[in-house]
Amino acid sequence: MRSGWLLAVLASFGYIVLLAWLALRAPMFTNPVAVLERLEAGSLESSTQILMAGLLPVVVLLLPIVVAALLLAMFAAFGLERKYHAITDTLTSSGDRE
Repeated sequence: MRSGWLLAVLASFGYIVLLAWLALRAPMFTNPVAVLERLEAGSLESSTQILMAGLLPVVVLLLPIVVAALLLAMFAAFGLERKYHAITDTLTSSGDRE
């Protein structure tokens, strides 16, 4: 049980560190305000605009798929949890009778 929580905490901490590093090293990836300022100032390179225009539809299309996969995984995990609770309840109730 504890190893699962430790893994979740480490993964969350790693994600926060990654976001902080990206915000400092490449604000164009994480800060829409920085992108808007560069667009308004006209200092955004055309190759960057082409890359962003090409990747935006891919990200928008993949995001619902990722969210759906996460939701399905959650439902599967909750179903297994319900099954394991039923097993432990059965074992506990049979142990009370003896």
